[in-house]
This record gives sequence, C-alpha cells and structure tokens, in this order.
Amino acid sequence: MDTPCDAYPFIIRQAGDAGFVAHAQELIRRNAGAFRRNVQDLDHRQYWTLTGDYDPQLMAKKHELAERFGLKDWVLDPLFGDLIGRISEGGAVHSHIDAQSGTRMHVRINLLVRAAEAGCVPLLDDIPIAIAQGDAWLNLASHCCHATTPVIGGTARSVISYGLQLDHVEGFGLYSRYLVWKKAHEKTSIAA
Repeated sequence: MDTPCDAYPFIIRQAGDAGFVAHAQELIRRNAGAFRRNVQDLDHRQYWTLTGDYDPQLMAKKHELAERFGLKDWVLDPLFGDLIGRISEGGAVHSHIDAQSGTRMHVRINLLVRAAEAGCVPLLDDIPIAIAQGDAWLNLASHCCHATTPVIGGTARSVISYGLQLDHVEGFGLYSRYLVWKKAHEKTSIAA
C-alpha cells in the first residue's frame, strides 16, 4: 500500500478533542449491547445506529462539523443515518459506493474516536488517507469508492459516522475539489 496521503482537502485535524473522544469512548463502552453485527463482516464489524435525540454532545458535533465543512441544506441520510461503527482485528470496510437519495449526494462525516493499533486506513478510490484519533474527514460516499485496510492488533477501531444527503448543486463543488485532489494524487503516484 502507498503511504497515506495527508493532503486530503476534507480533513479537520483534531475535530474531536481529548474530552470529546473520551466521552464517545465511554458512550460506546456503556452501550456495547446496542451494537449489531454488520452483515458484510459478521465476525469483525459492528454498528450502532444513532436515532432520535441521541447523545447531545454527538449531535452538537455533527452540526459543528457540517458547518466547518461548509455543508448547507442537508438532510439525514435515510438509509444508514448516523451511526457508530466498530471494527475488530482482521476486519475491514469492503470497497463500495453508497446509494444516494433521488437527486441528492450521499456524504458521510466520519470522526475517528478510537484508532486501531495499526491498519484500518481509509481508502478513497484506492488512495489511502492519513487519519489520526480525533480527526474528522468527509467521504463523498455516493461518488467515490471507499474502503479501509484491515485492522491490525487487539484494539478495535471506532468511528462516529454522520450520514447526510446534499443537493447535487451543493455537492458538485465538493466533488470537483475531490476530483482535483484525486488527479493530483494519481500524478504523484505515477511519477514516483
């Protein structure tokens, strides 16, 4: 695998400070029974769907991050909504593109609240991106193929994943920036 790229344009470093990360980790620990096995990997992947008026700190962080990424006029993704995903040793997110809703673009704001010992590097169109615990990144889920490398080590990786649907007009600007980044990264890889 290539070295993860730290120049991805849609990363907010340390979007979740130590207090927020500790709160999220404790919430995950207290609600371990709420997690369900993911049908894509029954042995290694679990998720907890966040519904209704879930934890106020997590909800406030969603609105803060949507604003910081410049997302306006979004609606909750109707298929996956907001969730917390957990992947244990050997598990990975399979390569896929998510569905969009009508004329809207599906985007996800992911916030890493527990890093694996190694591995579980996000891949966007097979380009690895460098993410540390507390970082948030935007995934244009209906417009790019996304996955992760497998988790290595005994510490499960946990991420809060906020699902939004944007009007295509708004999403087009984001996607254009993404394509410029992707093309520049591909040129760098070819030259190397």
